[in-house]
Amino acid sequence: MSRSMRMGSKTDVLKTLRSLLRLNRESTGNKAWSNHILAQYRERQFETDREKIKQYRGQATDLLALWSGVAEQKRLWFLDAGIEKRFSASEIVNKSARLVGLQVPDMYTDKEENKL
Repeated sequence: MSRSMRMGSKTDVLKTLRSLLRLNRESTGNKAWSNHILAQYRERQFETDREKIKQYRGQATDLLALWSGVAEQKRLWFLDAGIEKRFSASEIVNKSARLVGLQVPDMYTDKEENKL
């Protein structure tokens, strides 16, 4: 292996950093966490040891995956909490279908001109 082997682009690192900061802002808005993440990034940005670089990138990617999963779980819990009280059955079906990219067709009996 040559010593000039690329470890990946800096674009990937910055993308992960921006995603972490955005998730922090959206979920907690805690400046202390943002400052901690930025301080770790600044402290480690000039690292030259390849093994440490791999470890740091793995930590950042794992944290992003964990934080994204928790944010998605909170969003789904919010959607599910008390949904039967807020929406009718047909609205729940329509919203569920839209979440997965589908559209429920209009039923013949749903149309106003077909009601008795």
